[in-house]
Amino acid sequence: MTNIFKLSKSVASAIAIASALPTIAAAGQVELSAPDGSLRLSGEFLDLVDGHFLIKTPIGEMRVSTDRVTCNGEGCPTIDTSDVSLRIAGSGVMATELMPLLIAGYAVHVGNEISTQLLPNSQNKLLNLVTAEGFGDDLDSVLVIPSNSGEAFDALEAAEAEIGMSTRRIESQEARGLAASGAGNMTSVGQEHLLALESIAIVTHPDNPVSAIELNQLRDVYLGKITNWSQLNGPDVPIQVIGRDTGTASRELFESVLFDGTDITPSGITAVGTDIEAATQVLENPGAISFLPFGVQRGTKAMNIIDACGVVTEPNDFYAKTEEYPFVRRVYLYNRSDLDNDFARGLLSFAKSEEAEDAISVAGFTSFSIGRLPQHMAGLRGETLRASRTDAYEQGVVDEMLETAGQFDRLSSTFHFRSGSSRLDDRGAAELTRLVEFLKDQPSGTKIKLVGFSDDVGTFDSNRRLSLRRANRIAAYLNTEATDQLPGIEISPVGYGEIAPAACNLTHEGRIKNRRVEVWIESTVQG
Repeated sequence: MTNIFKLSKSVASAIAIASALPTIAAAGQVELSAPDGSLRLSGEFLDLVDGHFLIKTPIGEMRVSTDRVTCNGEGCPTIDTSDVSLRIAGSGVMATELMPLLIAGYAVHVGNEISTQLLPNSQNKLLNLVTAEGFGDDLDSVLVIPSNSGEAFDALEAAEAEIGMSTRRIESQEARGLAASGAGNMTSVGQEHLLALESIAIVTHPDNPVSAIELNQLRDVYLGKITNWSQLNGPDVPIQVIGRDTGTASRELFESVLFDGTDITPSGITAVGTDIEAATQVLENPGAISFLPFGVQRGTKAMNIIDACGVVTEPNDFYAKTEEYPFVRRVYLYNRSDLDNDFARGLLSFAKSEEAEDAISVAGFTSFSIGRLPQHMAGLRGETLRASRTDAYEQGVVDEMLETAGQFDRLSSTFHFRSGSSRLDDRGAAELTRLVEFLKDQPSGTKIKLVGFSDDVGTFDSNRRLSLRRANRIAAYLNTEATDQLPGIEISPVGYGEIAPAACNLTHEGRIKNRRVEVWIESTVQG
């Protein structure tokens, strides 16, 4: 599949170009359908006029905007995509949901506008970037090729794309292959672009009294081992399991977390093609369970997730930003080192800016903008911590932390470290820059607490010392490199070691989440 974006210099010329680009096939039957299943029309294709399909149906001629529907059938117009100046390949969900909105957002950012049409016989889009400057200018074109993350790196290595889209970080063997091919160092700052987060919530009918589910229970539900809500301390109601079609982004993320990427197809699962269909199924059936992107929950009830060690995480943007919520993954853009395209470089810069946050949110992803969450003594964290320690010494550290937390809100900026070290992961540097920008807007006298934590590998006291060293490293950056930018901001580090795990220490991924420094900001409301 391909998406093509044609860039022009005037609204008038764009309309003319959009009408001229397709080669109109001989009259034939077509079907026009909306991607979310909300519209489906069949008839004889007549023409493509001013961004509308004109078709003859049994009830008369109808005009349907090309930005609403896909045209399928022998009568659909065709478009030549051979002459393009920029090619973007990779993740299907990024290509179909995120990139069109980012390109449209960038167009507005530089003073342009976008008109859109879905391409015939596919889910692809034709976007016309138009300005008010003159007529008859040469066109640039961008070809966006939805496939998957692995094929993004294949396309970059083969020089079949200049930008790749991936829902995971590049693997070492892929990076070595790209470097050997002359594409450059994909893990360098100029070529690897951490863009956003993709998250899904586990959802049920809003009247379902079950508000939380353990990961192992959820696994058994989808394997057909748990079939009634009474087995989950709920009502005696059969569970209707709603899944997704093979190849959909939501299913890929769900299975990557719950089944280590294994494709599961047991009997008893109702598979649907779109997020809207899944939400509708849940809302219409009190016994249903499914998974939906954070931005497409549509009135369903999202469940808290309990991991194997009893750590409870709420399904919201804040815990997606901190990456403590289990069903979340990072999404990236990568570019070849020989990228020589002003539009592409401007787009990459825009995609990581504050101005792109609205486009990221509308596409159903979570941006890295900093969120703020009050910390309450009676919250889930406090309840879990009070019940977790029997040793008086360790309980004293818990009490100290909870007393301090009651005076501070938590920011979503969270810094993760490699095992046994104070070395930040690949998100860390960008997060430090983002935090400085946030703190620059805070009033003089604002108190910031940098709170270090660790996994449980090692002794309690040694882990507390390690967590403090990590907090000191973040404090050193803020107190030195950013001193001139943060006058009046009071920064103090503290380390609490292993006492407040964000995830289960039994897994490698859980230990990574626990090796962290949180950022707390003094609350304006005490008590």
